[in-house]
Amino acid sequence: MAVPAAAVAEVVRQCGRAGVRGLVIVSGGFGETGPHGRQAERELVLSARSHGMRVVGPNCLGILNTDPDVRLNASLAPTLPLRGRIGFFCQSGALGIALLDQAEQRGIGLSTVVSAGNRADVSGNDLMQFWIDDPSTDVVLLYLESFGNPRKFARVARRLARRKPVVAVKSSTPRHRRWPAAARRSANAVSRHFSPSPG
Repeated sequence: MAVPAAAVAEVVRQCGRAGVRGLVIVSGGFGETGPHGRQAERELVLSARSHGMRVVGPNCLGILNTDPDVRLNASLAPTLPLRGRIGFFCQSGALGIALLDQAEQRGIGLSTVVSAGNRADVSGNDLMQFWIDDPSTDVVLLYLESFGNPRKFARVARRLARRKPVVAVKSSTPRHRRWPAAARRSANAVSRHFSPSPG
């Protein structure tokens, strides 16, 4: 879903009436904007859950799945990465774009990529639980800016690590101090991906 923040609530209701089971909301203007945005974010998740839907986002890059039976690009990324055995979760869209760029340059394949943005609903814990039994994923990479539920994270990560290697990186810089540099990196990465090719 990529509509203005003010339109998201109505689109969520329309999706619920249509029987949609999951939403990827790339629109910004929610929890990252302050108390009013956090309240709007809580309300959209409650609305989605009341219709049996789960939400990735808002304010996210989206999700990608390279399984040939799925071949899903529900993201702002222009193309799917190479098929591979690595599952990747991050909160940062800028980091997600940078990782996709580096993976392509190095010929590294990915099974699943989820950039969850504000993590209003679906979190890294949910993805780790999915990857425990996912036959397409052999290694899991996580880039986390914060832990929503540290005890649950530790419990699920231990269960996953018994079956598959897990590499987790926790950002140590507060979000508000990272913003200018993250914005520049994001803009540079996006411009590389979306610039028209010469000729």
